[in-house]
Amino acid sequence: MRRLLLLVAVAALGYLAWPYWCAYSLAKGAETGDRAALERYVDWPALRTSAKEEVGGALMAAQGALGGLGVGPSAADLGSALVGQAVDAALTPQAVSEMIARSKSGGSAGGAGRTAGPGGIIPAKFSRENVKWAFFESPTSFVVDLAPRADREEIVKLRFRLDGFVWKLSDVDLPQNFSL
Repeated sequence: MRRLLLLVAVAALGYLAWPYWCAYSLAKGAETGDRAALERYVDWPALRTSAKEEVGGALMAAQGALGGLGVGPSAADLGSALVGQAVDAALTPQAVSEMIARSKSGGSAGGAGRTAGPGGIIPAKFSRENVKWAFFESPTSFVVDLAPRADREEIVKLRFRLDGFVWKLSDVDLPQNFSL
């Protein structure tokens, strides 16, 4: 009976620690541009869908803030299609690895050591100081709240889903004040 309880306790601790390990492995893979880690710990189709919704929402908000720009539904559909194509091209393991390599060499992605991405919302180097919260939302969903820098209040939510025996990044929620 004691062995069974010990086995259950070890299994529960392993289950609780596993998403933290996967998130850490993804962060280390992202820092180094490790394409294999990016492929293993990211659900690319789900992440592209999430990014299209986030960027499309920011585009619509920007259009609304400018008084609608006087465009009709067909122009809005064209904008959505262009956003979709841009996201599909940018969010692949190869493209992300290349972007990380360029940023490390001082290329166009913000320079070495700086935050990357629109508005500097993605930390160039991940550390415990960037993580504001990390815990389960459900038995198969895990969320990590990241702040790009300690002096900023924007929070990027990374959502991981259990896919077989691996926790994979499947959704990114950008800050409410995100703009293009």
